[in-house]
Amino acid sequence: MNSRIPGFSRLSPAQRAGLLEERLGLAPGTLLPDLGLDAPDLSVLDRRSEGVVAALVLPLSVAPNFRVDDRDTFVPLVTEEPSVVAAASRGALLLREGEGIRTEVPPRRVAGQVQLRGVPEGACEAARQRVEEARDELARAAREAHPSWAAAGGDLVGLRAYGAGADLVALLVIDPGKAMGANLVTDLCERLAPRLEALSGGVAGLRIVTNAAEGPPVRASGSVEIRRLHRDPARAEAIADGVQAASRFAESDPRRAVTHNKGIFNGIDAVLQACGQDVRAVEAAGHAHAVRDGRVCPLSQWRVDGGRLVGTLEVPLAVGTVGGAIEGRAAIRAAFRILGIEASRDPVRLSAVTAACGLAGNLAALTALAGDGLLRGHLRLHAGNVAAALGASPAEVAAVGDLLRDEGGPVDRARVARLLASVRGGRDDS
Repeated sequence: MNSRIPGFSRLSPAQRAGLLEERLGLAPGTLLPDLGLDAPDLSVLDRRSEGVVAALVLPLSVAPNFRVDDRDTFVPLVTEEPSVVAAASRGALLLREGEGIRTEVPPRRVAGQVQLRGVPEGACEAARQRVEEARDELARAAREAHPSWAAAGGDLVGLRAYGAGADLVALLVIDPGKAMGANLVTDLCERLAPRLEALSGGVAGLRIVTNAAEGPPVRASGSVEIRRLHRDPARAEAIADGVQAASRFAESDPRRAVTHNKGIFNGIDAVLQACGQDVRAVEAAGHAHAVRDGRVCPLSQWRVDGGRLVGTLEVPLAVGTVGGAIEGRAAIRAAFRILGIEASRDPVRLSAVTAACGLAGNLAALTALAGDGLLRGHLRLHAGNVAAALGASPAEVAAVGDLLRDEGGPVDRARVARLLASVRGGRDDS
């Protein structure tokens, strides 16, 4: 399967869906029905949330050009920002040569905490030892409480106890299988709390999942020949040097690192949203990982190495491919089909592609910053939204976009208004 489709963004939604079906080996007409089944039905939405009065619909887009771990893939993204999709596609195109984007996904782990209050002063060390020595007993109780999870290979793989202020904390580490694991580990914390009280001599307080990452992060890496960054060799070299300088700026300035990382999460969040993941949990873990050394550091680094620009990204990704927030959602089922994981529900592949999207979007953003600047391209992509806000019809939005593409130059609201007036024959309805 080849994910490279030149001109993909200029096709109609139906044409894009048809091409995806062809490339993915699906029967014609099998993808569009799932993409349209999650239309906003307030009676259904009212059962999913609280106090529902309406639905906010976001676009589900597809980024082509990705090659991740020797496999081409299309990447589904849910975002209202066209520049995020464009950046992912552009970065993936630059990185797809040679080996494409390579990833390393460690064994998935989720942890929960049981706060044990009132452990007698001077008895904490003995209590800690008793808790940790009971790992096999507590693991057996965990498997008995959730036999289907255990049958699928899930287990309590770690148990540590440590002091936090005046309290003792028991940290339960589980292999969640294909689920994200938050509800599972919270349930185990609650079930095992009485035994932990008996072992420690304390009283259980909070018993809940921690969104802090447990274990090493997911790693994505890739490179691009510098000559491919611009037709002018001198300009290409300048862009590569600018990307490296921007990366070092983020490494030395926490304020820049915050924005650098936010840009990475533009792509990561869009994939997570499309695939029904807990976006807030992943962001919390990612930003915590960025300050693991006591200051905000960038999640990615870029360096010039000979004739190539080389990048690496490290980010924790707690994802799941089964569970209540995922099952029965037609659009998520379609997103998994686009990723090629509908049957396998492989969380490792989802983690790999998500990290790859973060790296690709980061490269595109930094090359834009090091080149003509980010805002001009962003506003050009955003011009359609501006024109629509000014009351333009779909045909007028397309016509304004054509004029901007033909004329080039900077884009702002006033210029979009002038172009819309010219499309309407001089009548300015803005």
